[in-house]
Amino acid sequence: MKKTYKSIATFIVLLSLITFNLSAQLSGIVTIDATQATAGTNYQTFNALATVLNTSGISGPLVVNVVASTGPYVEQVQFNTITGVSAQNTITVNGNGNTVTFNNASNAAAPWIILLNGADRLNFNNLSVIGTGLYAYCAHLTNGADYNNFTACTFSVNPNVTSSTQFPVVFSGSQTTWSSYGNTGNYNKFLNCIMRNGYTGVQMYGNTLSPWITDNTIENCSIEDWYFYGIFTNYCKNTILKNNVISRPSRTTWTTSYGIRFDYQNGSICDGNRIQNLYGGTGGNTNTGTCYALYSYWNSANGGGANRNIIRNNIITGMNHNGTAFGIYAPYIDGFVYHNTVSIDNVASTSGSFCYGIYCFFTNGYDVWVRDNIVSISRGGTGTKYGVYYNAGVTSNYNDIFMNAAGGTNYAGYYNAN
Repeated sequence: MKKTYKSIATFIVLLSLITFNLSAQLSGIVTIDATQATAGTNYQTFNALATVLNTSGISGPLVVNVVASTGPYVEQVQFNTITGVSAQNTITVNGNGNTVTFNNASNAAAPWIILLNGADRLNFNNLSVIGTGLYAYCAHLTNGADYNNFTACTFSVNPNVTSSTQFPVVFSGSQTTWSSYGNTGNYNKFLNCIMRNGYTGVQMYGNTLSPWITDNTIENCSIEDWYFYGIFTNYCKNTILKNNVISRPSRTTWTTSYGIRFDYQNGSICDGNRIQNLYGGTGGNTNTGTCYALYSYWNSANGGGANRNIIRNNIITGMNHNGTAFGIYAPYIDGFVYHNTVSIDNVASTSGSFCYGIYCFFTNGYDVWVRDNIVSISRGGTGTKYGVYYNAGVTSNYNDIFMNAAGGTNYAGYYNAN
C-alpha cells in the first residue's frame, strides 16, 4: 500500500512539473528541431513554440535557434499578442537557412504562412518563407503588429502569378484580405530581404484617418518579378524605402506596372532605390502596357506642409517596353524630387506611346520642388517624348535633360506649353 501511495505521489509530482513547464513563460535560449520531440527546451514545430508564446508569453529576452537543415517546416504559424515583450524583452528567431512553407489551395480565410496578429518585438533572421498554393501571404502583419524585424529573409510565391491572392509581404487591416485599411503595424523593418514574385512584392495599407501607421522601413531588399506593384504603400507616415533593387528579370506576364508606388504619405522618404530591368522576361520588350517606374500621388493626407515627402538619389533604367513610360510620376507630392537619375534609352523601341522622364503637378497645399536630377531619353519609336512635364506652380531648377531620341516629337519639357 505504501509503495502504491509513493508511486501515485511521484506521478502527481511529475505531472505537475510537466504542466508547469508547458505553461511557464519562456526566456533564454530554446531550439526548433523537427527531428526531435517537443520536450525541455526544444520545439518540434514553429506552431509548438507559437502556442506557448501565445498562451504564456516571455519573462525575459528569448532566442530561438532553428537547427540547421531540419526543415522544411510545412505549416501555417500565427503569433498573437505576446505577454512580457518590451524593448528589452525581445524574441529572436534565427532561421539558419531553414524554410517554412505551406500549400493553401482553398482556404481564403487563412491566406497567410506567418501571421503577426498584434505580435510585437519579433526578430526573424535568415529564414525562407514560401507559399505554393492559391492563397499565400508569406508574411502578413495586422492588428497593430509593431517593432518587428525581418533580416536576410526570403519570401516567395509561385512565379508569374497574376492573382491578387499571392504576396510575399502584406500589411493589411484584415487577416483575410490584402487590401483592408487599419492600424496594421508600426516601426517594422525588412532589411536585406528578398521578395520574389506575387501580385505585389510588398503591399502596405494603413489607416485612412489618424492615427496613421508610421515608421515602417523596407531597406536593402531585392523585390523581384512582381506583377502589378513592386512596393505599394498607402496611407502611411514616415515610411522609409531605401536602397532597394526593384526588377523583373524573369516575368513573362504583364499588365500596367508600378516599380514603387506610395500614395497619401506624410514625411516618407524614397531614397537610393534602383528600379531596373522591368521587362527582362520573354515578350517584355513588345509589351504595350503603361509603366510607372516610381509613382507618388496626393501625399500629405494628414494635413500637408509640415512634414515633406522626399524622392531622392533613385536610379531608373531598363524600361525596355513599347507602352507609355513614366520615369518619375509625382503629382501633388508635397515635397522634393532631387538627385535622381532617369534613363529611358531603349533605342530599339518601336513605341508610338508617350514618354515622360519626370512628371509633376502642383496644387495649393501640395508643393513640388524638382532639382538636380538627370534625365536621359533616347527611346526609339514615333511617340512624343518629354524630359520633364509640369503645370504652373512646380518649382524646378538645375536639372540636366538630355534628349537624343531619333524618332517622334521630342521636347526638353512642358510647362503649360511645350
